[in-house]
Amino acid sequence: MMLYPKFASQLATCILLCPIIFLNSETVNAQAVTEIISTYNTDFKSSTIDSNTKTELVLPVGITSFISSVSGSDIHLSWQTDTESNSSYFEIESSIDGNQFNKLGTVNTVGNSSSNIEYSFEDRDVVGGAHYYRLKQFDKDGKFEYSKIIKQVAFIEKNELSVSAYPNPAVNNVIVTNPASVQEGVLNLYNSVGKLLWTKKIAPGTTQTNVNISSYPQGSYIFQFSNSQQETSVVRFLIK
Repeated sequence: MMLYPKFASQLATCILLCPIIFLNSETVNAQAVTEIISTYNTDFKSSTIDSNTKTELVLPVGITSFISSVSGSDIHLSWQTDTESNSSYFEIESSIDGNQFNKLGTVNTVGNSSSNIEYSFEDRDVVGGAHYYRLKQFDKDGKFEYSKIIKQVAFIEKNELSVSAYPNPAVNNVIVTNPASVQEGVLNLYNSVGKLLWTKKIAPGTTQTNVNISSYPQGSYIFQFSNSQQETSVVRFLIK
């Protein structure tokens, strides 16, 4: 019998920032932010009292962590269990909007254990932007439970696209210069923790965009330019 886990009442958050900071016109090869967006516990494991036998029952797997990081154009997922009982495998799912998920692959579990077990999975050759992940844990009788959802924002440059922001630091307006494209592009503005603040479609042939930033507080921000070939470049700038 599969039982549902207890949900925690507080938001679990975890932010991972790459230590590389680029200013002016330099671009970023790999810049990542990890954000826990679930409102419940990391743990699959939960216990309750069976109404028939009056005995405590425990779900098959207890997960103590589930995190992600970026390496080049790959996103590395890792998680740890502290207990496993009658467990079969994990199915790793991904999404670009946090709602519709697709299967990426599977990882077999140990099955039965009371020790800490490490698992990992690579989502290879991803495009820049937000990626959402969750685990679907199956036990040996076919029942399953979902984990929390984690969000990984990856700013990944796969080709040499030169993007610059001027002035830097900026106060009220900033001019973003991007390569001319024969097709439509997209310019996005993110804050330092990967939240999308502003987006604009860039018409073919356009190389400069004047962006009003007067409504944003002081701090570090990122412009990301993407073209129709999914080539992406980013530039970090400061608002003072």
